[in-house]
Amino acid sequence: SIAHGSLFTQPRLPVVGRLSVGGGGPVVAEATARVRSLALQISAPDGQQWRMAMNSFPFFSLPTAEACLQQARARRPDPVSGQPDTATLTALQQRYPSARAFARWAANAPWTDSWASTDYHSVHSYLLVDAQGRHTPVRWTFVPAAEATSMDGEQRRNAAPDHLTSEMQQRLARGPVRWDMQMQLAGPDDDINDPSTPWPESRQRRRAGSLWLEALQPEQGNACAAVNFDPTVVPQGVALSDDPILAVRSAVYAQSWNRRQREQA
Repeated sequence: SIAHGSLFTQPRLPVVGRLSVGGGGPVVAEATARVRSLALQISAPDGQQWRMAMNSFPFFSLPTAEACLQQARARRPDPVSGQPDTATLTALQQRYPSARAFARWAANAPWTDSWASTDYHSVHSYLLVDAQGRHTPVRWTFVPAAEATSMDGEQRRNAAPDHLTSEMQQRLARGPVRWDMQMQLAGPDDDINDPSTPWPESRQRRRAGSLWLEALQPEQGNACAAVNFDPTVVPQGVALSDDPILAVRSAVYAQSWNRRQREQA
């Protein structure tokens, strides 16, 4: 085994998760959101937890925390015009090849019609730690068992605002939904600290387990509402890489979670 710890010795573990779509607005037409996300909290009997915050995009658009901050500021609507800072956004895209690659992904990747048929990527690299303390850098993808069916632009525009939620409820009424967790092992020349750099598809992959989703509930007032899905919370057997954006996400998630708790209070 390339990972050692209590969480890796159990045949079955309880999971709380959250399915969501990208964007800062609390109300969005789900089918029109380009980015979809799957967050998980996996709990071991001894209390250890593994929290994941995965996305449908396979790599980050920008390589540094500073560039991400510039992008976030540029996207804020101007108080007068109500428009983002397009000049700064254009400059970022011209400066970073990963930003242009991300734009191509957004334009050409399949626009699936269900959360259940979407791939979810760790995006960041992590280190699996074995019993001898040896580290194996990995990234992972949750690959759906459900066949992917794409939606065209007209179908997305005409879909109900809660299309993904209602579709998932109908699907679960027929039985559980499954994803297989596939670990991609880094090669000797792969950058493990830059989430904007994809690894070659030829890298070795190992199936690490399966996720079975059995029930869907609204977030408000249920289990996942109390969870900060911080991707730096890892169990024994997993260590963090030195990816700076991973650390930034941890800080931003804490701020977001605190704000949501205050709103609910």
